[in-house]
Amino acid sequence: MVNDADLAVRAAVDGLGIAYTIEALAEPFLRSGQLVRVLEDWSPTFEGLFLYYPGTARFRPRYAPSST
Repeated sequence: MVNDADLAVRAAVDGLGIAYTIEALAEPFLRSGQLVRVLEDWSPTFEGLFLYYPGTARFRPRYAPSST
């Protein structure tokens, strides 16, 4: 188990196990045949990243620039 997606993919390519990662990282290895998909029926589709925040939120700076 690793906490780095690139390392997980590299370990899977090297035959050390399977990796659950985003498709963009695995795609070159899938195309070349170095990796194959497993449990595809149980893999959820990913529509992209989304950021939600309240429209009325007021963001305050964490620091004030110095006047020097």
